Amino acid sequence: MSSALITAPSLLDPLEEILGKLEVAGVRATIEIKDLNPPGCYLAPPDLEFRFRQGDYTATYTLLVVAPNTSRRQQYAAMAELLAVVNGALGYRSPSARPVDVPTNDGTAVLLGYELSWSERVRSTNNQGDPA
Repeated sequence: MSSALITAPSLLDPLEEILGKLEVAGVRATIEIKDLNPPGCYLAPPDLEFRFRQGDYTATYTLLVVAPNTSRRQQYAAMAELLAVVNGALGYRSPSARPVDVPTNDGTAVLLGYELSWSERVRSTNNQGDPA
């Protein structure tokens, strides 16, 4: 094992990068579920898979894309457009989208949502800023 100081990769930096790409594309996005305002997206904390003694990990991101609170027919139309914008903004990272029902905060309606997920390697750096 190297004596170089290993710095753990940030959990927040990759999330902010994803949110930034969505915002540039004009999509409302948040990492706070209470702040989800459809049409928009909620980026959940990533699942992490650590590599033995490497100091880095594979992060699996889950993005919940939620249609506006309208009729179901209008939700499908809005969702098609929203998914196209989100996928394009993220460089088509997610290979699939899984439909999910999303209750509103007050429980009065169920919104159409799609869950996108993808995995990426997040690397640690040594004390010189070089990949470990």
